[in-house]
Amino acid sequence: MNKDITKFFEIQGYLVYKTRIDNDQNIIIRIGRPKNKNECPDCKSKKHYLHSKGKWTLKKHSNFQEKQIYLEVKRKRY
Repeated sequence: MNKDITKFFEIQGYLVYKTRIDNDQNIIIRIGRPKNKNECPDCKSKKHYLHSKGKWTLKKHSNFQEKQIYLEVKRKRY
């Protein structure tokens, strides 16, 4: 089912952890990046390390049948 969600909402390169619907009938999809060995996203160097992880934040993705689609992501800081 998670593969269908990624194809339908065009979320390539991410893993879908959980989907839910809140009180306002908005669809919230919790996503994350697949685990890699903490390489720098810019230079691909593995000498960098993961400093911290942020809080889950909502990003508006699109509309679907009069409902808002939000992606819930957690930022990594290198």
